[in-house]
Amino acid sequence: MLVIDEVHHILAGRAIGNLHQWLIGTYHGVSKPQLQVYLDEFVFRHNRRKTPAAAFQTLLGLGTGRKSTEYEQIWGAKRSQSQHGAC
Repeated sequence: MLVIDEVHHILAGRAIGNLHQWLIGTYHGVSKPQLQVYLDEFVFRHNRRKTPAAAFQTLLGLGTGRKSTEYEQIWGAKRSQSQHGAC
């Protein structure tokens, strides 16, 4: 039981050290009101560190689950009509 507690202590210390270095190296410090957002991002990245393609797969999955966006939706109907009238 003592060995397990020591392992958890070492792993917790390593995670805190990694978080600290990531915050300093990436953001050069954080404000207290925004700390939870940075912690959430760190956990998100940490949980996906062994599957770098996971973010791409998620994005690809989101993109394939939607119908295509029409040209008029991108540019707006007003702009689309004025361009078609000028040709």
